[in-house]
Amino acid sequence: MPPRLHLNSDWSPPGEPPQPLPVGVILPPRVRQPQFPLKDRRTLFSDAEIVRARENVARYPSARKLADEIVQAAAY
Repeated sequence: MPPRLHLNSDWSPPGEPPQPLPVGVILPPRVRQPQFPLKDRRTLFSDAEIVRARENVARYPSARKLADEIVQAAAY
């Protein structure tokens, strides 16, 4: 059993502690309010950079080797 905080502890919220919920009581879902706008497009590489990288992989053996190493390292 975890230790209980003392009522005068700095970590305890002010006021009386809430009563525990009975077994089987389901809480309503919390509605998430995003702090920042949701992502709706790529942010690290542009479409042109991705096309250029894919062309390089198709054209240059060293780029193909590097791409294969990256994919192999990512496949855990």
